[in-house]
Amino acid sequence: MQEYTTYTATEGERLDVIYFKAYGINAFNQRDYDNFLLANAKLLKKDFLDGGDGVQIPTITQEPSQNDQSEGLYAISL
Repeated sequence: MQEYTTYTATEGERLDVIYFKAYGINAFNQRDYDNFLLANAKLLKKDFLDGGDGVQIPTITQEPSQNDQSEGLYAISL
């Protein structure tokens, strides 16, 4: 079962910025980003979040592989 931390957004924040705040700018992994977006599907239509929006931050349980050749959310080969 996936565990989450809830982050409370401030007015004008974006989901991508919150992702990088949570995981770090150098820790990008397509699969983790896809999971983050899916966990926050209700917020995807917003360009900028409202103050007080609850953003779900999935807990990452394993380190991403350097040779991870998975497909992204939109079936783009990585």
